[in-house]
Amino acid sequence: MARSETAPERAARDIRNLIKNKDLKPGDSLPAQRILANELGISRTSLREALATLEAIGLIHIHAGKGVYITD
Repeated sequence: MARSETAPERAARDIRNLIKNKDLKPGDSLPAQRILANELGISRTSLREALATLEAIGLIHIHAGKGVYITD
């Protein structure tokens, strides 16, 4: 039986699509976590897990208190 996607996994996929569809470039920022969580319909906890995953693979960089930025 196939495993269902978790909220953080779905959010990571959605954020990757957001970056691609909005043609965001290195140095561009994502919306504030509160706004992004609301747009994706998930909790901020799930969003933070998704962002941590995307940071671990090098897609984004999280600057505490400043925002989330697309990397090179």
